[in-house]
Amino acid sequence: MAMISLVHHPDGPKRLGDLLIENLNSPKWTHFRAAIAFVKHSGVKHIKEPFRNFLLKGQARVSAGVDHAGTSLEGISELLEALGEKGEAWIVHNEYQSTFHPKIYVFSNETNAECFIGSGNLTEGGLFRNYESFVHLD
Repeated sequence: MAMISLVHHPDGPKRLGDLLIENLNSPKWTHFRAAIAFVKHSGVKHIKEPFRNFLLKGQARVSAGVDHAGTSLEGISELLEALGEKGEAWIVHNEYQSTFHPKIYVFSNETNAECFIGSGNLTEGGLFRNYESFVHLD
């Protein structure tokens, strides 16, 4: 049975960062996919070690935007280091007026998936401190 719930923080019971770490550490997931507008060291530092552990058993692909100076070089470097040789990163820049601006995080295996779609970037604010909201599809 599918479940839809709302995740909000900083005042909710779990923040996006908590949920990402929990799912990266879960043995049930074999795939992780994310499309994120902005990535900074402040966010990646929280999931770097869980990411490395996840990649010992699973696959990961992250698309990260670099428009509007919202992504830092340190954040991309840290993300690439966390992904190592097994993970895959796509860096997205649009030369036109459109901006790559999604915030989608998906965990899956052969039979199940969980998805978080909302407003938080891969930054400390987006994961833990800002007022953010997400739809959690399970």
